[in-house]
Amino acid sequence: MRDQVRATPDSRHAAGLIGPGARFSVLEIADPQSTLAVATFQAFIDRFIEGGGATHVDYVHGDGVLERLAMNDGSVGIHLAAVSKSDLLRMVVREGPCPARRFDG
Repeated sequence: MRDQVRATPDSRHAAGLIGPGARFSVLEIADPQSTLAVATFQAFIDRFIEGGGATHVDYVHGDGVLERLAMNDGSVGIHLAAVSKSDLLRMVVREGPCPARRFDG
């Protein structure tokens, strides 16, 4: 799953979906509106929460932590490819700040 997400061409956005349980899938957006994958998938997460599909979101760094948490009952994880600091700076200059991150308790 991680290799497939990393190998996605720049013209597309991909995210690994982990869970529920030990399930691994890849979601791919063919014509994203943003140059940042996090912005593409944040819109999906926001709508999912607004529709009652989740009660809270935690943002974690590190594949091991993400996979461990996502495999808990009632949880899922979304794995995004890492962005280099230089690429991130270029994206922020082009599009503005990254989407707001929520930290709910």
